Parts: sequence; structure tokens; C-alpha cells
Amino acid sequence: MSNARAVAMRLNAMAFPMSVSNYSVAFKDRKLSSVVRSAWSCEFFRAVAFEAGSEPAYGNIHALFIELGILIKNTSPTPEISSVHEFIEPRRALVSSGALTRFHESELFESTVIFGNVAHRFSAYKKCGTSNGVAF
Repeated sequence: MSNARAVAMRLNAMAFPMSVSNYSVAFKDRKLSSVVRSAWSCEFFRAVAFEAGSEPAYGNIHALFIELGILIKNTSPTPEISSVHEFIEPRRALVSSGALTRFHESELFESTVIFGNVAHRFSAYKKCGTSNGVAF
């Protein structure tokens, strides 16, 4: 998606099977519709999702972020902060090793607040998949 670049993404997983994500996105066009903002989330979820026998499109995540974009997983007392590359590589290793064989996330609801050309999105999502032969 060429007209959206994420400044930062904060993943805040609360409880299985629903998690909450909280991220900020910088847009080139200040007058983007909610459809375009939602499309950014869909592109991210699409890039991490895959069915058994296929592979996720992790490479597509880079296009959603600015060069110095970061992801913050805020599920413990100390947040885990990573670059896009640092976010992708452990997940890619799980898929390559055969440990993670299926994964899907979908947004349940969201709230977006716009500050100039930055949109801050708070959303709840659910995830499911298969890890080490066990469905979650």
C-alpha cells in the first residue's frame, strides 16, 4: 500500500484468544479515509497469516513501515521493542523450522484517532494457528 507508512506499531496482547494492538501510522495524504486506514491493518494481518502448506508474506511488512519503524510488544512489565526485521526474523524461523504451520489474525474492532498525518489505532484482534502440532 503505497500511501501509508507506519511510524510505529505497538502490539499489546492481553489475553488469548483476543489480543489488543495499539499502533501509530504516518500517512502521506492527510485526508485519507477510514477505508485506507483499515486497509493498512488488513495488509499487515494478511502479511503474517498463512494456511498449512503455504508461507506468510513477511516481506510485505517492510512496505508498511518507514525505514526506522518499530514494533512494541507490550505484554509484560518490560516492553519488547524491535525493528521490522527483528519482528519478522523469529517468526520466519518458526515457520522455516516447521514449528509454526498455520497462523491467522483478524481485527474484531478498532478506534482510530488522527493527529495531522499520523493516525493512532487501538484495536482488538483474535488469532489462531498451529504451533508444534497444537492448535491455538
